[in-house]
Amino acid sequence: MLYEESEYKSKFPGKTIQNRVYIRLDGRFMIQPDVKAFPLYCTACRRTQPEMYIHDGSRYGHVGACACSFCGAEINVNDGDNIVTFIRTGGREIDFADLYLIDWKYIHAMGESEEAKILQALQSYKGRFVYLDELCDIVARVLEINAKSTHSFCTDKEYSILPEDVNRWINLLYTAGVRLPEGVF
Repeated sequence: MLYEESEYKSKFPGKTIQNRVYIRLDGRFMIQPDVKAFPLYCTACRRTQPEMYIHDGSRYGHVGACACSFCGAEINVNDGDNIVTFIRTGGREIDFADLYLIDWKYIHAMGESEEAKILQALQSYKGRFVYLDELCDIVARVLEINAKSTHSFCTDKEYSILPEDVNRWINLLYTAGVRLPEGVF
């Protein structure tokens, strides 16, 4: 099911709408997104929708559809029918690891010593899902940094808004001295 964020909050006021990550710490260190909130882009009028959308499950990969807030064109949303690492709209795939900068390579870029400390702190979360904000708190605590900025980032010109927890994650990366990809502002 696909909802505008405001609609979802009014229908299900007690439900959590935070994005999660899966922690994998075997030979391939990995944090894998499992996305609940995301922006949408209309390929017909080429505009980012003004609100976040909430993913509340899919059926055989079909999440749902909505009308573009600007031109009225239908935006169909599909996923991989399990962990939501991407969605497809208008024939295009949105990879959340890229859009949200959720990848172990950013932790690795913090430096060998910092990566080792973060790896140690995450051992008890191995093989589990945690909210992205929980991951931010763990990393900030380990690195002893305060990354509470409310700066809004843009990682792709077609998706000019990002969820609040994703902005906090990217701010944490920036505060930790990670070089963000070119085009992130």
